[in-house]
Amino acid sequence: MWSLSAFALVLPGLVGAQSIKPNTVTGACPAGWFDPDFVDGLGCLLFNDTHHMGWLDAARACQGDHGGSLLKIATPQQKAFVAMELEIVWTNTNSPYWWVGATDINHEGLWVWPDLSPVDRFVWYHNQPDQGLSSNAGYLAARHGGDMYDLPVTDSYAFICQREREEADQPASGSGSHLRRPSNGLSSDQ
Repeated sequence: MWSLSAFALVLPGLVGAQSIKPNTVTGACPAGWFDPDFVDGLGCLLFNDTHHMGWLDAARACQGDHGGSLLKIATPQQKAFVAMELEIVWTNTNSPYWWVGATDINHEGLWVWPDLSPVDRFVWYHNQPDQGLSSNAGYLAARHGGDMYDLPVTDSYAFICQREREEADQPASGSGSHLRRPSNGLSSDQ
C-alpha cells in the first residue's frame, strides 16, 4: 500500500489546488488541448493515447510533461461531457479505456482525486469499485458510457490530463481553441 507521501510525490503541488474556473477567452488552453469552456470546472483537457502506460506513469506524465494532473470529474455534467467525448475519441483511436485521477492508493476503499477531494458515487459503474486491494486506480470505459472502474495501477491505458485554463492577460500557447482527438491529427483550426 502506498503512503500519502508517495502520492504527493506523484502529484506535488496539486494538493489543495484551487478549483478550475473556465472562461470564454479564446486560446485559454495550450495548443493540442481541448477547451470545453462551456462545461463549468473542466479547464483544459488532453486525451493522450500516444503512449499507453500505468496509472503512476500517466499521473507523472500529466504533471511533468503537461503541467496538470489526471482528470478529476466533480459534477454529473462534467461526466456526461467527458463520456460524450470518449465515444468520439474511441471511434477515432480504438482506445476504450482511459486513466483518470481517482485512486485509493493511500487508504484502501477511500477513493480520492488528485486534490484529495472524495470521489462521488455518480462517477462509478453500478457495482464498482470491486477489485479490493489489488486495484487502486480509476479508469473510464468509453464502451460503457464513460463509467469508472477500478484496476491495478500497473495496467497500461491511454489517459486524460487536465489543467487550469490560462488567464486572459497571459498569452496562450498557440492561437484559438484547440481540440485534440488523439491519433487522427484533427484540430479545430484545420
